[in-house]
Amino acid sequence: MQKPALLKSSPAHNQLNIQVFSDLNCPFCFAMHERIEALGLSKEVSWCLVEHAPGFNSELKTDEQAALILHEHSLIRQRAREIEITRPHFVLIPA
Repeated sequence: MQKPALLKSSPAHNQLNIQVFSDLNCPFCFAMHERIEALGLSKEVSWCLVEHAPGFNSELKTDEQAALILHEHSLIRQRAREIEITRPHFVLIPA
């Protein structure tokens, strides 16, 4: 079985149709979205939303969870310097 093409050209309109799979909670997906917007390609994108970590709870309960979020934030700041992203503020919730 052939896989569907993620980039399709529409000969009638000479436009691209870009299919993007993105997670609303993913900071890397946020950076990708901002880059697509900056390139003016958002009208060419068909967004397919996925849930990378469906069991993820937005309340932080451990220092490890807080450290992971801060690490991901620092990676975005390093890899996508042109993207404005603020450091998340959170309070640890006792388990």
